[in-house]
Order: sequence, then structure tokens, then C-alpha cells
Amino acid sequence: MTSHLDSTDRALFPRVLSLSSAHLSERTASFLQKNDAADFPCLGGHWSDRGWMPWVDTEFGVIPSCPPDLREVFEFAERLGVSIVIFDEGGRVLPELPVLRQEVADSSLDRYARRARKSLEQLEDLSGREALESLEKTGSFSRTAGYFTTRMQSIRDALTYAYERGDDFTSTAYPLLEQLSDLSAAFASCVRLEPDQYLTSLDCICSLEATVEATLDGNEFRDRGIERKITDALEDILYRLQRARQTLTHRIMT
Repeated sequence: MTSHLDSTDRALFPRVLSLSSAHLSERTASFLQKNDAADFPCLGGHWSDRGWMPWVDTEFGVIPSCPPDLREVFEFAERLGVSIVIFDEGGRVLPELPVLRQEVADSSLDRYARRARKSLEQLEDLSGREALESLEKTGSFSRTAGYFTTRMQSIRDALTYAYERGDDFTSTAYPLLEQLSDLSAAFASCVRLEPDQYLTSLDCICSLEATVEATLDGNEFRDRGIERKITDALEDILYRLQRARQTLTHRIMT
């Protein structure tokens, strides 16, 4: 039960599924709890402190022999392209899987309902602060409209140049997109806090937004590996730019 990723992708970008142990029988859950970080007795993988680590090669017909409850979870995880499965007594109860221990599920749902919730603005401010902290470490950072627009435009130009030159776009793009993601998150946060300081950047942001949207629409990135990472980064950048544009437009209109 391998994921859809090849071995290199799985090593670089492991996808993790965390779920409630209510999806396990009492016997299976008890065994796993008593044998933490020990090899699970079946072909094709092992349990560790990070969960189930599959390395089954289905191409050669090697299929694990495991309890039905585990098999159902692993088959579900395989369809999602997951590399690691972690069972947690207080984890999420998934509607796609059967619940075998209702008392554990009820406890998990209670914990989920009582969890501390953050508003959208709080989440955006948190990611913005993290991005600002990362940018401030570069030494040349400045919280000005000119700095943000110049840096974001230069990254866009570098991406366009690499694409037009025929470079391996996937290997070239992601490091640049990581930088652009930090810039857009920090910019959107600054705009929300002090919109009047960034009104002059509206035209640039609209142009960048159109470029990112066209890149997403014009490329069919695979839903795995580095291409999935690129898609996620582009979608995140587009969202940040849209939020900044909406804030600036609203400020100008009022």
C-alpha cells in the first residue's frame, strides 16, 4: 500500500494523516499502544514514533497482511497519497471510516468541540508575523510599499525568465515561490494593520494577482510531489494578494 508518490517524493514531502484511534478495534489499539516504536508484524512497513511508515512495493505483489481495521485505514490513506498514518486517542473522527470504539469517538468529538478557535483575522495575523520575522532576518527588510512591490516584482520577473528560457520550472520555481509566499503574507498583514501606508501599491498588487492566477489556470500541475507544493504555494500567494487588494480597494472607496 504505497502512496502515489515515488520514493524520492515520499522522502522529501511525506504526507501525514492524523486520525482518531476510534477507527481501530480494542485489540489493535491495545497492541499498538504496547508496542510503540516497534516493528509491526506484517510485510511492507513498520510502526515508529511517527506512526505507520509504509514502504510496500505493490509492483512486485508485496501486500501487507494486517487486521481488517488497519487495512481499511491504510487503503483509505493510500487513496489520499498519504505516507504516514498517526493514530491519536484525541484525533479527528473521519466520516469516511467506520467507528469501532464509540466511547473513544465521543471523547475525540468532545475535545474537538472544546478546542480553542482562532478567527480568520487572527490566523492571518499569525502567519503574517511569522513571515515578517523571517524577512527581518535578511537584514535588508523594510516595511514600506516600495520594498514589498520591488521584491515581489523581481521574483515574478525571475520566474517568468526561467519559464521562458525553458529551465526545469519545478526545480526553479519552488524556492522563489517560498520567498514570494513570505512576502505576500507579510504584505497582507501590514496592509490590514496600516492600509494608508500601502495605497500606492494597489496597481502592482493587481498585476501580480493576475500573473499568479494566469499561472494557475495555464498549467496542469500534478497533485503530488513538488508540483503539488508549487500549486499550494501559488494558491496561498493568490489568496494573500486578493486579501491585500480587497483591503486597499475598500480603503480607497471609503
